[in-house]
Amino acid sequence: MKAPGNRGLFHFMSILDLSDAAPSLSQYRALPERRLSAGRAWLFSLLMPGAGQLYCRATTRGRTILITTIAAIGTAIFYSPLLDLALRIAIVFYVLAPLDAYFTAREHNAGIDVEAANNPRVAAMLNLTTNGFGYVYAGMQSGWMVVVVFGMLFRTIGQTMPLLLEIFRAVIAVHAWRLSTRERESEYPAIERPHIEESSFPEGVPIAVAAVLAGHYWLLVIIGQIAMLTSAK
Repeated sequence: MKAPGNRGLFHFMSILDLSDAAPSLSQYRALPERRLSAGRAWLFSLLMPGAGQLYCRATTRGRTILITTIAAIGTAIFYSPLLDLALRIAIVFYVLAPLDAYFTAREHNAGIDVEAANNPRVAAMLNLTTNGFGYVYAGMQSGWMVVVVFGMLFRTIGQTMPLLLEIFRAVIAVHAWRLSTRERESEYPAIERPHIEESSFPEGVPIAVAAVLAGHYWLLVIIGQIAMLTSAK
């Protein structure tokens, strides 16, 4: 018997997705004459989030990430009341924007529009930095309801249980990633993806660097939660 695709909490979260599955309409383009360097795109966004997307000519996404990152860094330096939020946004972009730039370059080399909808990395970044706007981006019919509910929930637990909040954000980020990946598959089926070398730069490098950065962030969150619980005694 085939095991169900969603289990546990992901199965519960999938109940919120009321959209119908889109028909398979492949939108692959002809392979581009100008190939992009995925390694270079990754490095650019590692140095400054958004720069790699601009290199890939994903202009709207690149500018948005770049401006938001600069604003977050500036806020963290000059406006201490929003220090935690600003640092969090900057860290999320430094973790995921290089990954997005790397895979955007590879997708371009495989004939996928760099500005194509249902980008799973964008959905994840939105759910990590907002009250569930990744679901709105992913096209969920109940997306706005999720934003309102999560907004109230985050305000309730964020002040006293930051670790629990981070775990919840990570879960909904992965869930939005999965939803967008499924929708992207309907437009760009993996079985029709050209069998070419999309990049000579190994994907293990950007994934490992993102994991290290994320691990350090989670360590800081855990330490902060322990300090908060200890000081409350």
